[in-house]
Amino acid sequence: MKARITTLIFLLLASIANVWAEEYQLWIDNTKVNTTNCSDIMGDGHFCYIPSKTTLCIRGGITSSVSCIYTNIKNLIINVEKDATFNYTGTNNDAINIFANTKITGNGKLTINSSKAAIKVDTYISLTIEDANMNFTGSSGIHSMNTNYGSQNLTIINSNLQVSSTSGAIYGFGGGITLENSYITAPQDASVSGNGVVDKDGNIAKNLTIRSSASLGSGTLDDPYDVAGACAAVKDLTWTSNTVYETTGEVYVKGKISRIANNGTFYQSGTFGNASFYIKDEEGDAEFYCYRILYLGNRKYVSGIDIKVGDEVIVCGKLMNYKGKTPETVAGLAYLYSLNGICSRGTQDDPYNVAAACQAVKDLTWTSNTEYETTGEVYVKGKISRIATNGAFSQSGTYGNASFYIKDEEGDAEFFCYRILYLGNRKYESGPDIKEGDEVIICGKLMNYRGNTPETMASYAYLYSLNGICGCGTLIHPYNVAGACEAVKNLTWTSNTVYETTGEVFVKGKISRIVSNGVFSQSGTYGNASFYIKDEEGDAEFYCYRILYLGNRKYVSGIDIKVGDEVIVCGKLMNYKGKTPETVAGLAYLYSLNGDNGGYSLIATGVNDIIGETITNNQYYSLDGLRFEGKPTHKGIYIYKGKKVIVK
Repeated sequence: MKARITTLIFLLLASIANVWAEEYQLWIDNTKVNTTNCSDIMGDGHFCYIPSKTTLCIRGGITSSVSCIYTNIKNLIINVEKDATFNYTGTNNDAINIFANTKITGNGKLTINSSKAAIKVDTYISLTIEDANMNFTGSSGIHSMNTNYGSQNLTIINSNLQVSSTSGAIYGFGGGITLENSYITAPQDASVSGNGVVDKDGNIAKNLTIRSSASLGSGTLDDPYDVAGACAAVKDLTWTSNTVYETTGEVYVKGKISRIANNGTFYQSGTFGNASFYIKDEEGDAEFYCYRILYLGNRKYVSGIDIKVGDEVIVCGKLMNYKGKTPETVAGLAYLYSLNGICSRGTQDDPYNVAAACQAVKDLTWTSNTEYETTGEVYVKGKISRIATNGAFSQSGTYGNASFYIKDEEGDAEFFCYRILYLGNRKYESGPDIKEGDEVIICGKLMNYRGNTPETMASYAYLYSLNGICGCGTLIHPYNVAGACEAVKNLTWTSNTVYETTGEVFVKGKISRIVSNGVFSQSGTYGNASFYIKDEEGDAEFYCYRILYLGNRKYVSGIDIKVGDEVIVCGKLMNYKGKTPETVAGLAYLYSLNGDNGGYSLIATGVNDIIGETITNNQYYSLDGLRFEGKPTHKGIYIYKGKKVIVK
């Protein structure tokens, strides 16, 4: 008896609570929202209503019903917190029915599959879609209950909207449709006109894509435009004639090559060295025309990987809207920045990364150990990921080479540097050896060994740079500043008259600063200069102390030095007081100034400069042109009095 009384009291109290519950003009699947059920309207965790914020929260999940949302709450906010899907199968109303001003927003994506409209708005009502992501499929997307009159309006702000419909995507808004930081990207020529969005023929568009400006990219290298973004960027640019038109600034655009113009590949352009092709996004119909763009590195194409349909590219340059209807690059003011991830040309100033090197050899044939294709001489940069057994330079004995693998900072691709020579394209005798983690640049010919191993061609490649150290001190392979500092690092200094020096070597760099009264014209009868040089990258400085002028002579007249000049100095180096890498005063000179050696001929600039000349001195030179003090002590081939000789 007591249990029955308790149950009756509970039911009575619940009934009284429902009578007293405040109701709201909001229905979810025919359930009216009130203070009792608002925290979990359907009991499945998908919907809740917060009266104090006038906000309906959609918290994800899939909802299938014959009546989804009906609202008559003024200034309601529908916040899609998580991805949610409505499968609406009703025939009397639409998926979302709005009878008062409403805003839809949220981080989640709202997908509506409806037998009728996705969203229907009453006459004279304002609907705002802001910072939202929605995908609608049904008979129509968003429309008004009265399509021929009324001041109902639609504002779309910074939102993504995809509509696939049988009767119309957006229409019936007599008060207007406003897009802010949102762009119609498909159909390509669609626009807002009258009370709806129409295609190029003026008919209400049935399939529609609207993208937020943020999703289109910003045109920077880190955030390039996609094709839709590039088309949006040029949409309002004017075109008056072939010489009078507006352009963007220099921007980046990414896409996939969809088609190539007639004779439009780089190879087919001959001496013009450019290409013309179209790119598209993964989704959508918009195309962008890359017209007469230059090759990787913003240079004319001479050799290298050519384009094909399906390639993923990034182009860089200025964009225009040709004749007001064709989004394209400005001819001659754009270039191919990236081709399938390859951003470089394999040159000294623009070396391949590992991914690019692998791409460069992937189609090379290999028949046998004596029959195979190779690239020309190229440069490849990467980090040493592992070293072959006994693969370091110091472990190779008289061979003086090394074998190791390199990788990029990101990605799994490896490239095998097989039996490569040391800095300066010479056998290793002494100097810093390699280790895992070292940053290197190699130079040489590449091959695809057995069709499955990208590697260097044995003995046709060398270590160009090791952790920024370049060269071996010859004119052909001069030290950079880091290399010169490394070369003198272990030289002893006892006093101003007792110290070790290198032999005569070459060092290149840019003048970073000049000492007080250090230019040639300020040195008076001394005719020398004192200044510091640095590499393009890195903090190391080298002191060029009291060096003579071009031609190894005192300065009398001529172009003087200034900060920023590119120079090569020649002479003996020392480590002054054990801490300052510099030239030996009076035993070094300016070999070249900004590429000009003043018309003076080097005594030996390499084998071609020596052989066949009448040289009467008794000095020996290496095949690279390095002069020796006396007869060389190492076995090898040298130049002596203009002829090759063998020192045994």
